[in-house]
Amino acid sequence: MTETLETIDFLTHSKVRVEAGAATIWPHVVDVGGWRRGQRLVHLSGDAAGLGGRFHVAAPEALDVPLYYVENVELVAEQRRTIRLDGLDGSFIGFATWELTPAGDGTVVAYDVYTRGALLPPGRSAQELLAGAQQVMDQGLVHLKEFIEGQDPLSG
Repeated sequence: MTETLETIDFLTHSKVRVEAGAATIWPHVVDVGGWRRGQRLVHLSGDAAGLGGRFHVAAPEALDVPLYYVENVELVAEQRRTIRLDGLDGSFIGFATWELTPAGDGTVVAYDVYTRGALLPPGRSAQELLAGAQQVMDQGLVHLKEFIEGQDPLSG
């Protein structure tokens, strides 16, 4: 008998304050490949920093093996980027949005990810899956903060 895996939808919300202006942070939001750990975006078509730019996501050690696809569906320079996530078969997976909000001398970077139809591994609760996803998203923003704040301010 084949076991049917349960699927769930979930949303994660992450925020971090970065001691830099939106103009400094924005290029890293549009090109996550320079700082993001664990996965890389491989440009496929369209303007990489424009609407409709398409990519596949891959592990750094296997850039030619797509895990899923993303497409820029909203870009408001230095304010907001939304990407659509699709499975290899073209099925809708979700959306991810980065939003930059000025906060004094710095910027609050919010990262919201909606995931539809995530597989719930046997023996794991929805709460455990969500907590793990939330931790990954939070760590990603902390890494972005460290990456940007660790740069030489004269280099951009």
